[in-house]
Amino acid sequence: WVSGLPLFFVVNFQVPLKEPSIWGGSDGPGLSLVFYFRLTEEGIECARSKSNPALLLKKFCECAGNDDVNCHNINDPNAKDVEGRWKNIVHIANQDSLGLSFVANEIAKKFSGKPFLTRSSKKLFRGANYLELDINQHTSNYVKKKAVLGIKEYLSKMILDIGFLIESKDEDEMPEKLLGAIRLQGLDYQGDAKSVEWNRIEAPLYPAA
Repeated sequence: WVSGLPLFFVVNFQVPLKEPSIWGGSDGPGLSLVFYFRLTEEGIECARSKSNPALLLKKFCECAGNDDVNCHNINDPNAKDVEGRWKNIVHIANQDSLGLSFVANEIAKKFSGKPFLTRSSKKLFRGANYLELDINQHTSNYVKKKAVLGIKEYLSKMILDIGFLIESKDEDEMPEKLLGAIRLQGLDYQGDAKSVEWNRIEAPLYPAA
């Protein structure tokens, strides 16, 4: 770790692929999109100079999923809610050329390119030089899960730009900056993904940092 930031940041985005129930549900068949980010030289410099975005990320790395009231001596009233301030941005770069159905097009217009907070269940695993964040979208509300199903048949044709950031609340946390971004193209999960039995997976135990 460098000045409180991990050298590697892993985001495991767990997307449900089954028809959602209005009665809810927190598990089932789905797709895991795993993204790996490495702390850049610019990021290291920001951490050492204690820039506002770096301090906000440090707060997240130390406090998210941590039951310690002071989160490793970070005495900040906003520290305890930092886990709920994780944001995602998903932009469909080629939306106009996909030939989306009316319903799918309305879903895309509503969500594409618009930052949204992740209220879904999250787990963090801290290692010697990394932090892994698992986001379980199976725990999302019915509307969001239905939206994913509405566009999944077009995934293999989509060009998706995806970014992650943490919501800033105070002036000393500004400006908001992207933590990492990726472009996905030709996401053929049915042909390329490795199939596993979703109900027979045991989460590995990672040592604490």
